Amino acid sequence: MAMTPELEDCPVYIGELQKPFGLNGFELAQVGHPVFSYKERYIIFLQSLTKSVEQVPDGKGGHNKQVIDFNVVVPFYKKTLHNHIKFSEP
Repeated sequence: MAMTPELEDCPVYIGELQKPFGLNGFELAQVGHPVFSYKERYIIFLQSLTKSVEQVPDGKGGHNKQVIDFNVVVPFYKKTLHNHIKFSEP
């Protein structure tokens, strides 16, 4: 099956972390956290520890409160993270 341009521009699952990584204000990526390859980098996704409340229209002229989670994509140079990944089998 040939890859379409849309699929070629998507992160690809490659394995799991063997060491915890994190950023201040975000949940720690524990051992076993999924790792993806995207272009020239390895990436992990982290979820924020804080949430935001936003007013959104309810379609009836009023508003509802909606809780928003913030996520971040953390890119790594491949040589930096390579030794800390348990690669999945193809």
